[in-house]
Amino acid sequence: AERVRLDAERFTALCALAGGIAHDFNNMLTGIICNVGLARLETDPEERDLALKEAEEVAVSAGALTHELMMFARAAPTQRAPVDMASVVETTARLALRGSATGLDLQLDRDLWPVLGDEMQLKTVVQNLLLSAAHNTPSGGTLTIQASNLVQWQPASSDESVQGVRVRVIDRGAAIPAKLLHRIFDPWVATAPAGSALGLASARSLVHAHDGELNAENLSTGGACFTMILPRSTLPMTSASQPDADARHVGGGKRVLVMDDQATIRSAVARALRAAGHRVET
Repeated sequence: AERVRLDAERFTALCALAGGIAHDFNNMLTGIICNVGLARLETDPEERDLALKEAEEVAVSAGALTHELMMFARAAPTQRAPVDMASVVETTARLALRGSATGLDLQLDRDLWPVLGDEMQLKTVVQNLLLSAAHNTPSGGTLTIQASNLVQWQPASSDESVQGVRVRVIDRGAAIPAKLLHRIFDPWVATAPAGSALGLASARSLVHAHDGELNAENLSTGGACFTMILPRSTLPMTSASQPDADARHVGGGKRVLVMDDQATIRSAVARALRAAGHRVET
């Protein structure tokens, strides 16, 4: 009977989650359609550009939501390379909290070790943790982010100790309810803000894909803390490669075959290529 009850709760929560995602997508599509419609009717070039810009911004947001769904489903590929976690934490935190009333207290170890992983996915993890913690932080409060090297860390899935990097996101808001604490990363747990349940679930999925651990706890001093630990990379950091001149600029006059199962995508890509002076076949 207990199993049936839990399965029923999970099914209900998953339906609510799916409904919330559908609602978000519907709002985004409405924003795109309305702005594109306004652009077609607008005679003022500045107003037309503004409508198109807003439509583009909403489309980018819809793409980000789709990407998060793909990562949650573990469909997104992981490009692994040494990642500077100090840079990931600092840049992501400043961008995520830009324009908000929430303060930021960064406590990063000097000479923080790199980790082996996908930089964009790790930025997504940090952002999701920050957004969840920021929602729990009182207006005008401060989020603390700590990053430190662990000389010895024993992963739950291993009997051997390894070196790792620990990142802690600490808020000073209300504690996580005890009944949700052990299920906070489950996709069917409904937590505010809207969509954060998926954000925390995808964060855990990505951390596990990087052979790491992600946990949540309430602090005796008040508030809650997310702790992420990732294995240290033994590979040296390499500077980002710069594309060569041919990769940066490809002249026109090429013959290009465009293939996609969506006619709108084929049409848009073909028009862009023709505008660049290429001969296009679809």
